[in-house]
Amino acid sequence: MEFPKQDINKKNFEFAEDIAAFYNDRENIDEIIKLLRNHIYPTADGLLQLSIESVHMLIARKTWLLAQENKAIAIDLIKRPILQQLQIVQIERDLDPKIQLKVKKEITPWLTKFITEGCRFPPIFEDKYILSSNRPMNNVYNYNLLINKTKSLESLNDIDRGLLSLNYYLMLIEGPFKDFIYIIFAIILLIEGRISIPSKWDDETQFIIKKIEKIIDDNRFSLGWKKEGLVHYKMPYLSSCLDNQFRNEIAHLNYQINENGQIFREDGTELKIEDLFDKNAELLNVIDAWHEIFGEIRLKQIKQGIEEILQKITKLVKDGINPWHMEEKRKTA
Repeated sequence: MEFPKQDINKKNFEFAEDIAAFYNDRENIDEIIKLLRNHIYPTADGLLQLSIESVHMLIARKTWLLAQENKAIAIDLIKRPILQQLQIVQIERDLDPKIQLKVKKEITPWLTKFITEGCRFPPIFEDKYILSSNRPMNNVYNYNLLINKTKSLESLNDIDRGLLSLNYYLMLIEGPFKDFIYIIFAIILLIEGRISIPSKWDDETQFIIKKIEKIIDDNRFSLGWKKEGLVHYKMPYLSSCLDNQFRNEIAHLNYQINENGQIFREDGTELKIEDLFDKNAELLNVIDAWHEIFGEIRLKQIKQGIEEILQKITKLVKDGINPWHMEEKRKTA
C-alpha cells in the first residue's frame, strides 16, 4: 500500500524540536533516553551518535506490520510525531515476560560483570556483530511480513506455508539468534580471557578459544559446541533454544511435507505446525529480550553520552538548525 508522502527533513526537525522542548524536564528526558537507547551508536572516533535512520527503520517496520491487518491504523501511526511513534512501538512490543525473565536470569550476571570490569568489544567485533544487527533483524521482520501475507494468499497451499515456516526457523537460528550467541561468548572471553568448553561425550576433549576473532572465524566452533558451551557457562535455557539437530534437518532438507501439509522430521515423528510456530515465536522473544536487557544495562554506560547528544540537539534547534539535515549540518561544520 502507499502511505501519505512526508517531508522527512521537516519531520526530523519536528522530532528535534520535541526533544528540545522536553530537555529541561528530567522526567521527560529520562523517557526519551529510554526510547532512544537502542539507536545510539559509537562513531569511529569513539564518540556517540543518534542514528535517525535506525529510528525511521523501526517505525517503518512497525507500520508495515500494522498495515497487514488495518491500513487506517498504519496510516495514523505514520502521521504521528516521531516521539509518539516510538512510544507506541515500545508499548506494543508485546514481549513474553516469562521468556524475558529466563533470558535475563542467564545473561545478566555476565553483562553486569562485563560492564563493571570496564570491558569493551574490539572494533572488529562491534562493527560486525553489534552495529550490523539491524540488517538480519530487518530481514527477519520482512520474512515475518511475507508469512503474514500468505494467510490471505489462496495460491499458497499447506505445503508452501510449511516450507516458509521451516525456513523462517532456520533463518532465525542462523541470523540474529546466532549473532546474539556470538556476543554472549565474546563477553565471556573478554571477562575470563578464554573460552573453554568440555565435551559431554569425551572427558578429555575440550574446545578452547583465546582470541575473540576465533569466535567469528573458527569453523570448528559449530552450533553443537555453542550449545554445549551455553550449558557449561550456566545458560541452560538458551542452550535449549538452540536446537542444533532440528537446524541441521532443515538445512539439509532432511524432512518431509506430505500433500496435507503435515511435517515429518528425519526420524519420522510429526512436527505440528502449531509447535513450529511456537518455536519461531520463542526465538523471536529471546532475540527481543536480549535487545531489551542489553539496552537496559548498556544505558548505564552511555547515558551521559546520550545527554550530551540531546544537549547538542537542543542548542541546534534554538539556533534554528535541523540536526538531521545534511545541507544545514555542512554549513555549521
